[in-house]
Amino acid sequence: MLRFLREKGNTWLLKGLLGFVALTFVSWGGYSMSSRQAVQGGRVAAWVNETPITVREFESRYFQQSEIMRRRFGANFTPELERQLNLRRATFQQVVSEKLQLEEASRLGIEIVDDEVAISIQEEPSFQIAGRFDQTRYKQVLLQNRLNPKQYEELQRRALATARLRRYLGLGAAVSEIEIRSAYKWASERIQVEMIQIDPGKFAEEVTVKEGDLSAYFDKNKEAFRAGEKRGGRWWYLPFEAVSGEVTLSEEELKTHYENTRSRYKQNETVTVRQILKKVSPDAGEEALDKAKEELSDILSEVSRGKDFAEMAKTYSEGPSASKGGDLGTFERGQLLPGLEKVVFAMKEGEISEPVKTSFGVHLLMVSRRKGAGVISFEEAKEKVESSLKAEKARVLAKKKMRLLRYDVEDKKPETEISGLQKGETSYFEIGTPPVSLPEGGNLWAAVFGLKKKGDLSGEQMGDKGVMFFQLSDIKPSAVPDFKEVKKAVRERYVFKKSGEISDQKSKVWLSELQKKERVFEDLAAQLEVEITKPKAFSRGGAPGEVNQNSGFVDGLFRLNKGGFNRSRSGGKVYIIRVVEDPVVDMSKYEKAKKELRKNLLEEKRRLLFLQRMNDLRKGAKIRLEGGFSL
Repeated sequence: MLRFLREKGNTWLLKGLLGFVALTFVSWGGYSMSSRQAVQGGRVAAWVNETPITVREFESRYFQQSEIMRRRFGANFTPELERQLNLRRATFQQVVSEKLQLEEASRLGIEIVDDEVAISIQEEPSFQIAGRFDQTRYKQVLLQNRLNPKQYEELQRRALATARLRRYLGLGAAVSEIEIRSAYKWASERIQVEMIQIDPGKFAEEVTVKEGDLSAYFDKNKEAFRAGEKRGGRWWYLPFEAVSGEVTLSEEELKTHYENTRSRYKQNETVTVRQILKKVSPDAGEEALDKAKEELSDILSEVSRGKDFAEMAKTYSEGPSASKGGDLGTFERGQLLPGLEKVVFAMKEGEISEPVKTSFGVHLLMVSRRKGAGVISFEEAKEKVESSLKAEKARVLAKKKMRLLRYDVEDKKPETEISGLQKGETSYFEIGTPPVSLPEGGNLWAAVFGLKKKGDLSGEQMGDKGVMFFQLSDIKPSAVPDFKEVKKAVRERYVFKKSGEISDQKSKVWLSELQKKERVFEDLAAQLEVEITKPKAFSRGGAPGEVNQNSGFVDGLFRLNKGGFNRSRSGGKVYIIRVVEDPVVDMSKYEKAKKELRKNLLEEKRRLLFLQRMNDLRKGAKIRLEGGFSL
């Protein structure tokens, strides 16, 4: 079956298999060869019980994880950050977890047959064109991910096995009515509080600042004032729109692009609607309602005898669209009032409804146009297809032009003239703080920090609107400035720190006095010249930032009775909080929420059962590294 899939993947036998499959395992799995292939594949790095992990297998996974982190953090993903994350050890633990899962699946007799693997691959949208599995696309996607079909099929087999293992281990999970009710109460219970904000800045004048204190503070916290490495460079930038005029497209190219991107041009079922509305107040009596229906029935009779609906709407409709002949526009399902939607989507094109009542009044509806769900035809989509393909070709052309220009700069030749090219130089800047003068808001600046030495050139960096390359002009190493250079900043930080300590000490005293009823909350607010704020009632999961999102602190608030006090720190400020009312829970929505709660609790229990079993397997596993391999 799998051999057939590789060679005949786009035949009629496979057309009905649709869905989604991820290209990598999540935290409990990942890519690796089978045990037999792994040993044949090269030197063994480690053993998990009797299952080998080859050096090639580990390094391949480590490379994949590094690339993921590099894409996530950009130039911030430095060797130092990689060491802090301990990425090699984390990757190794991931591979070990996968091996243990597969061993356990094998022990339990979990097997995945070829047909299951084939179906999962055919259902992956990344491998489909116009909703059909395409063997050429399949191989292209795998090539981009440095996999061949045989490797990917093995990956899918393992992914399916571990998924089945999770389901099997979760079979013992059960949720009681008491647990569901408790979970609902915990999530739905709401509390109302009042707060006084204490700004440390109010106590800045109480801070005594001595020269010796500042210098001592600087000496102790020098690294906080360290200036990062700074770089300066030259840049060349070419907007895509500058070359788009050079792009020519043939009709054949447009049609091919349309066929390759048909999924972009899907459209849902739509109806274009006109109405004649007679307004009736929601609290009006039956008499007013009957009168409106009667008037619309008369209009319907006139239209059925040949009168134009649009002209009748201009004359008789009381809705805002009357001047446009009652034209409400074109709608998909879910965009109209439910009462109107049910009617119009049951009508044929050109059909007129009986009078329909809503909270706005009584409507007479006409479906002037109806389009079924499907893919927009090439002729209808041609303008969008042309725009899309032109943009793609402009990106390719711009990159090609910039590459040739970079060769000129690299070879110190006269630069080729390019219409629309922009050039400039940056001032010195640190990583994470690009100069505002760079095109595209500076989102391409990170390439400068990937260069090693003065004169180095980056590759072409593709942005949202253009392509750019850089040349490194100079590097200023990271350094701690002299105390005199940053004295002002040192003073500000020192005063802020001391002000915070004062506000912290005073707020503790005030909290104690409030709890002992030795001080009145309103009097404290008046003394501090601040308002008492009252945020909306909140649940444990919806506490405002000022209340502190720490779950332990928030839980503590819910254990307080009416009139209880507590203290919170957030954003450098201190808050004294008073509970206005005892926590309450609205049980009226319990029955409606119960099904989803049961599902979530069951899923969480299954997850915990799985993690518990994996933890047991890790404890009992014999993991040993081969000589010459280290993390």
